[in-house]
Amino acid sequence: MKRPAPYDVVIPISKMAVFHSASKRERKALLDFFDRLAGNPFLESEWLIDDATGRTHYSHQVGKHLVT
Repeated sequence: MKRPAPYDVVIPISKMAVFHSASKRERKALLDFFDRLAGNPFLESEWLIDDATGRTHYSHQVGKHLVT
């Protein structure tokens, strides 16, 4: 039996429209990524993006989506 991930992934409701409009394959890829992220929130990021306040955002490409 698979152990539950030690962390939860939280998605703003404002971004759920993107998820719901994605294809079945894209939703599966996103859910798989969220499972990996919940298991290890310190995954190595593909991009580091600094915002106007200097805060660093860690981003991953999942299909055609950029998850930050």
